[in-house]
Amino acid sequence: MTGTSRRRARHSEARPRVVVQFSLTDGEFQEVSRAAERSGLARGAFAAEAALRVACGAEPSMPPPLQEALIELMAAAGRYAGLEQT
Repeated sequence: MTGTSRRRARHSEARPRVVVQFSLTDGEFQEVSRAAERSGLARGAFAAEAALRVACGAEPSMPPPLQEALIELMAAAGRYAGLEQT
């Protein structure tokens, strides 16, 4: 077996074998899209991770309103730091 064949074989084993589909309202889709963008994940990866966290009983690290406030605060701090340097 060549190195390329082994790599493909290992990669194919790691690929998901089940596809899950669900429907969202336009508003829900926008919320999921924004949250996925903030987390740096694709929408599908974000949805899969969120579903697995709930299924495993994992609590979110911080309630969404607090998490959003922290993200905004960090962005403002970065902008302020940039202004100080000019």
